[in-house]
Amino acid sequence: MNPRTSSILGRHPAAMASTEAREQLAACIDSCLVCAQTCTTCADACLAEEGVKDLVGCVRLDLDCADVCSATASVLARASGGIERAARDLLRVCSDVCAACADMCAGHAEEYAHCLVCAEACRDCQHACKDLLDALP
Repeated sequence: MNPRTSSILGRHPAAMASTEAREQLAACIDSCLVCAQTCTTCADACLAEEGVKDLVGCVRLDLDCADVCSATASVLARASGGIERAARDLLRVCSDVCAACADMCAGHAEEYAHCLVCAEACRDCQHACKDLLDALP
């Protein structure tokens, strides 16, 4: 986890009272940002492959996942005082999109190493979103 994420959330005037909750929020934000970057890079790597025609669906899902993860991280970063309904909905969607992207990339992982890395980042983010949702009151 990036210590600055937790640090800035803790210094927010409306910071969550619980350090544990704040740390879990920070971990989810960081996981979403890593997943967004990884999916974007995976999509670009797919476009550079000779068999790019076979990877069109993967590229699209990678880019969708990257956008959803970025949006989720941004909304969560503004939710330090409490998680509103939109943030909860985004966490659910992000978890679902990450699961779909992980499954898609895992199907290509033996042939394309970048898809293996992407699948792992997507699974990490999927679990971080689920863990945060489960921890919310």
